[in-house]
Amino acid sequence: MVTDNPLLKSNTWTVIYDESLLKMESNWNRTFYVRYNLFNYCKTDICVRIDGSIGIKGSLDPIVNKLIDENYDLGLLIHECRNNIIDELKAWKYLRNYPDNKILNQMMFFDKSHYPMDYKGLIELTMSVTRNTKIQKEIDQLTYYFVSYLSRDLQNF
Repeated sequence: MVTDNPLLKSNTWTVIYDESLLKMESNWNRTFYVRYNLFNYCKTDICVRIDGSIGIKGSLDPIVNKLIDENYDLGLLIHECRNNIIDELKAWKYLRNYPDNKILNQMMFFDKSHYPMDYKGLIELTMSVTRNTKIQKEIDQLTYYFVSYLSRDLQNF
């Protein structure tokens, strides 16, 4: 468990306190930094990342073993409710009160990036299993860059 709270304790997890997270502007920045820099905290070749809101009811060994046995670099979850970015932004609007102007900024970014707005295949990062490889590091760096850029709209959200 990675935290910016020096008082946090756990009987289940190894708690890693990272004071440098406190220098970041928001909880979003901290979350993204940890999420896309896993191997700054994980000292094994494979890291399982799970959001703090998730409860684990059984062994994760079958998932991790599949990644190992089939030599995958990354295991992700397909979004259980939505399959495109437009529906995701609508959900943010109605479920999180995400402002219209911020949705417009996101849509303009995707448009300028030539992202196919009708693309079906939304993933979620509630959980991931990641192998420490060069290609995965590049994916994480690129993703971190984009979410950091886009999250500037989340600073006061």
